[in-house]
Amino acid sequence: MQHIELSWIQALQGSLRCPFLDNFFIGWNYVDSFAFAIILIPIVWQLLGRQKGIKIFYILILSRVINHSLKEYFGLPRPCQVDPSVGILCFSSYGFPSGAAQTAILLAGITFIEYKRALYRIFAVIFALFLCFSRIYLGVHYFSDILGGLLSGSIVLLVYWKLFPLMEKHWKKAFLIFPLALILIGGKDALLFCFLTLGVQIGLLTGGKIPSPKRSLSRRWGQAAIIILGLFILSVASELPHLVQLACSLIMGMWLSFVGEKLTDQIFPYKR
Repeated sequence: MQHIELSWIQALQGSLRCPFLDNFFIGWNYVDSFAFAIILIPIVWQLLGRQKGIKIFYILILSRVINHSLKEYFGLPRPCQVDPSVGILCFSSYGFPSGAAQTAILLAGITFIEYKRALYRIFAVIFALFLCFSRIYLGVHYFSDILGGLLSGSIVLLVYWKLFPLMEKHWKKAFLIFPLALILIGGKDALLFCFLTLGVQIGLLTGGKIPSPKRSLSRRWGQAAIIILGLFILSVASELPHLVQLACSLIMGMWLSFVGEKLTDQIFPYKR
């Protein structure tokens, strides 16, 4: 089956490949990265509200850990690993299911759940289609990888849709199960994500006691930018010893959920 799917990719690239499309879809690879989440989560948290920020944080972390575990379980190669000639990009990790397709259906589905405006939903569908197609064009996923990612992403989306509303009623206690759940699921970087969620939980329990004043749109954008900058600075710990990585993951969670916003308010006092 993979031989047939590989021939489809070869035929697709043979008819479409050009420098412009290569660079265009290489740019889409950024959406399937931890750096993209570092930008997306603070923006949602600061501009759309803490409630949506908390949910998007936890669901993206859960999705990533589940995807890593499934890749390790199935252990299926990517097309670029089988035939390097189709690899406009290539990675050493396993291919099935596609993490990008899982993220695509998850974010598109969340948009459909949270917003009724047709424009938002159309944009979400286009986003998902481009992201999924980019993985095949780049030679990093088979069609079956995409289908597997859409299936696993739909299951994660059900958690967001059906389980999260129940957990929100008792979020201080309910989200404490996340670090344990991540360890039980296992997979690559599960321990780092466990410490990251612990940091967020500490920040939420601390920051939840402090009333948050209404902020202007420009101030919320500014705070999001400062929090993003802090997260990127802390993320360099990925190249440091493991214990330092764990400590920085914990601090990243606290910075995202409370410390970054509180520090900004101290440096630039809020004017009523």
